Amino acid sequence: GGATGNVLAQLPPMSIPQPLGDNLPTDPAEWDGLVSRNATCPCGSGLKYKHCHGQVA
Repeated sequence: GGATGNVLAQLPPMSIPQPLGDNLPTDPAEWDGLVSRNATCPCGSGLKYKHCHGQVA
């Protein structure tokens, strides 16, 4: 038996992280430590936080 077929069909669905919503300060400078660097940036850009507002200056 070969391994043919769609591998993705065998994987369980991924949980989608929920945005922090109202608990997040409106000032992006205050997001440091509240948002994981690998999480999607809360600004809505779709980029990871570390590539968006979480860039180290």
